[in-house]
Amino acid sequence: FTQANALTSSKYGGTGLGLSICRELASLLNGEVVCQSEEGKGSCFTLYLPQRQQDKIIDKALFIKTDIPMSPAKSKESIRVLPLGTKAKVIPFKIPSEQLQLITGQTALVIDDDLRFSLNLISLLEDNKMLVLYAENESDAIELFRAGNKIDITLMGLQVSEQITKQCIKKIRALPNYTKLPIITMGSKPLTLSTIGYTDHLRKPINHEKLFTVLSHYLTL
Repeated sequence: FTQANALTSSKYGGTGLGLSICRELASLLNGEVVCQSEEGKGSCFTLYLPQRQQDKIIDKALFIKTDIPMSPAKSKESIRVLPLGTKAKVIPFKIPSEQLQLITGQTALVIDDDLRFSLNLISLLEDNKMLVLYAENESDAIELFRAGNKIDITLMGLQVSEQITKQCIKKIRALPNYTKLPIITMGSKPLTLSTIGYTDHLRKPINHEKLFTVLSHYLTL
């Protein structure tokens, strides 16, 4: 799911992550999400789910594990349900004003197939006044470049293999106007291949201070 205007800061902004998550959840429930869209008019999304049989036992595998603390008295097999509308208490990460001034209004392209990680990263960047584009894979990313989007820096999660990552970087570097684009790879370990073209590497899980130090550094070169 992508928008004609992919910037998350547009009037009805979004990266499509929420819809992708809905699609995966629907698939787990043997359902589907379909889209009918016409440019300039709007889009209609419909969720289809099979009718639940009254006596059907729900497979425990359908439940997603959460980090919500459980009471010691509760059974390990129990499930805690929060009241509708309950939100996690999140303390926003604030960066020094000098760094904030350097990155404000700059556009980052996030390329990563880990939806949960990407959603957290996008929120972090937007909270600190950056604009964000998102691509789940290499082909989607190349389309965003070819569409002429303003991209100041790329944060690229390491793909299934280092060779795929290397090919993606090579394709980006071959596009006009992006030969000197800062490309920051992200992963649990640095690249071991002699990958030519990436600018720097951030180890997952991402250290927020390190992230914004890297961003502010390369966005001023």
